Amino acid sequence: MSKRLKPGSRAGLLAKPQDAKTTALRAAAVAHARRHVCRLKSGEISAQPLELRDSEDAAPWSWFGRENSRDWVKARLKADALNPQRSSYVCRFARAGWTVADEAIREIIVEYKERDEKLLTSLRAYDIEITQSAGRPRPGGWTAEVILRDLAIAMVVADVCRAFELHPTRSRGPKSHGLSGCAIAAAALDRESVAVSEPVVVKVWTRYRRAQG
Repeated sequence: MSKRLKPGSRAGLLAKPQDAKTTALRAAAVAHARRHVCRLKSGEISAQPLELRDSEDAAPWSWFGRENSRDWVKARLKADALNPQRSSYVCRFARAGWTVADEAIREIIVEYKERDEKLLTSLRAYDIEITQSAGRPRPGGWTAEVILRDLAIAMVVADVCRAFELHPTRSRGPKSHGLSGCAIAAAALDRESVAVSEPVVVKVWTRYRRAQG
């Protein structure tokens, strides 16, 4: 059992500055993360892919818009489906029941047939499959509506970790001060009215951390 520090003891006096330092560090980190969340949420850092911009004056996309997320995912899948090296992977997602991948491929097929252009081998095979089987794949796979949000969360975690030299998840290391990038991001998101708990942030970070370099 740890001994209680006596008032005025040297250890007790040293503990207070350390607590104050941690409190100040947390406040600065949360403020920094909130600014990043605001820029992503407002669209100041737009999530809209270049291929979906109608004009230079196109309204910016929020990283936290569910419909924006689905359109973003579909645009990425369509770009991959037209790449000979990646087309088969998109078809695999569609066969597994990821509806947004199925929609992306079907739109490409319609567009190519309208222009009387030849489809890639993977897409031709998928076209034959859906023609022979009238049913659509069952809904499944990742939820496209939150992928953009999750990427934004991972960006906030990575940014605050770099800025304040924090470990992404809670650590008992001497430099952690009891803080973590995921905890700071969760606090910042909460203050910006994005209801995401720290465990969810940790889960998102674990999934997308490789995309942050």
